Amino acid sequence: AQVTQSVTVATSIGVSNTASATDFTANTATLSFAQGETSKTFTVQTTQDTLIEADETFMVALTNPTNGATLSATNSSATGTINNDDLGVQQITSAANLKTRQGQVISIPLFYNTSTADNTLSGIGIRLHYNSTSLSFKDATNLFSNSIFGTVSDAADTANFDGNTSTDRFVQLQYLDVTGNWPNQTLPLKLGDFNFTAQTGFNGTQLNVTAPDGTLATGYSLKADPLLVTKNPWNLDIDGDGKIGALSDGIMAVRYLFGSAFSGNALIAGAISPTATRSLSEIQAYLQEGVTQKYLDIDGNGSVGALSDGILAVRYMFGSAFSGATLTDRVLVPDVTRNLAGIQSYLSGLTTLT
Repeated sequence: AQVTQSVTVATSIGVSNTASATDFTANTATLSFAQGETSKTFTVQTTQDTLIEADETFMVALTNPTNGATLSATNSSATGTINNDDLGVQQITSAANLKTRQGQVISIPLFYNTSTADNTLSGIGIRLHYNSTSLSFKDATNLFSNSIFGTVSDAADTANFDGNTSTDRFVQLQYLDVTGNWPNQTLPLKLGDFNFTAQTGFNGTQLNVTAPDGTLATGYSLKADPLLVTKNPWNLDIDGDGKIGALSDGIMAVRYLFGSAFSGNALIAGAISPTATRSLSEIQAYLQEGVTQKYLDIDGNGSVGALSDGILAVRYMFGSAFSGATLTDRVLVPDVTRNLAGIQSYLSGLTTLT
């Protein structure tokens, strides 16, 4: 009806139905009708997100008219619809806390999921970008094989597909199912392990994931956060069994420092753990790294010795039996740069497993 004086009407948005207050930037407003004005247009501002949702409905109710106006019982509310305009997401993730050291092989698992929980799509193509000065690609193992298109390839990233100049190569893998039934497995799904060898001087790196044009399912975008691989600190777990022991790791360290007297299998005889993850050659390489990089220079004098640094390491592993000054008794050489407290702190770092 035509109003003969100005009227204000409150609006309440999102009352009942399938939408909620978080779907709007504001859920109340006030409309002002001038004298003689019979209609009013206003905008319901929705909140933008990337959630894959069904269309949602909301109700706008008019309340509290002023200046004696009344509201029609049948026309004081209306229902609106928020149409879903979000793309689906094909997601690639990996494991947390990826760590490695120079010369070691690291397996980087890749997992696939979708934001819609739809496991019947056309497939996906992925590039795993890496820095070849930090890592060299070895192979891909444990691959999910359904609908692999072509083979896993390793190529120079001359086009800089990920926009990062430090990642100069990429490993590419593509899945394609023309019937639209991929992967037809419970999600999330492991696609495989991508194995790299850490290069000399490895100090941590980042890998990025992109998708070649046209390889994502229709209506889907890619979500893949950078994968961080950090340097695994050198420690005194010599055989890699996840524990540090005086009569295993300590003995092997001292033997190695004695040189040719414990060459070959004599280095590990009676000392290596049954659950060791390093072979003899790997233990030798690991201990040599400890010598070359001076990680085994316990007293900080610039050199590594069996009867100084080696003894300090073994004593520390024995714990309270060599507490206090007994740790360093008669093993410190004149040119040490660490005092007792410094040696204890340094050995604490070498015996902390992360």
